[in-house]
Formats: sequence, C-alpha cells, structure tokens
Amino acid sequence: MTLPPATASSERTLICRWLYLCLAFGILWRLVRYTLGMALWGDEAALGLPIIQRSYLELLQPLGNDQVAPLLFLWAQHAAYSLLGMSEWAMRLFPALLGIVGLLFFYRWAHL
Repeated sequence: MTLPPATASSERTLICRWLYLCLAFGILWRLVRYTLGMALWGDEAALGLPIIQRSYLELLQPLGNDQVAPLLFLWAQHAAYSLLGMSEWAMRLFPALLGIVGLLFFYRWAHL
C-alpha cells in the first residue's frame, strides 16, 4: 500500500524536521559539554600524560597504563597541546570537533 503524494510529502517534511532538531540538539550538547570545563577523568589524564611527554615519533611506541588510541588521534592531540598549550580546553577541542563532524556525517547518512 502506498501513501498518497501529499501524505508522503508531509511525512518526509516531519522526518526532516526531527532530523534537524536532533542534529541541532547534538551539536548544542557537544558545545555545552566542551564549554563546561569539567574536571579530567582518570583515563583522560592517563592518555594525556604520554601525549605531553613524548614526541610524535615516540608516540609510535606502546602507551603504557593499559591505554590505547589511534595514532592520528594521538598526533592531533599532541599538535593541539603544542599550538594551544596544555589545558583541558586544548585536550578536549579535537574530540569535540570530531563529535560534531560525526553528527553531521550521521545526519547526512540518515537524510539519504
């Protein structure tokens, strides 16, 4: 059974509005979490320590403290520390941006 064209169009419009709302809420939530400046979690501190203590080449070695992370992520974090200084803001900038980019990709995928 197919829906009449007017019903299908209004249903698609409603779905698009919900997608926009979810996307806006997700981006807003990411920005709020970033700007709150919450204290570091234990795993964030454990991962941040080798990033600030090692060079780019030394980050190719195992991290220690049972930490694992993708190499490009480690290098991006190291670059953020180098450019912006050592702070929670610098440490959380790249993950916050990736979270927003991920939401945009998911929106695009869901919108198809």
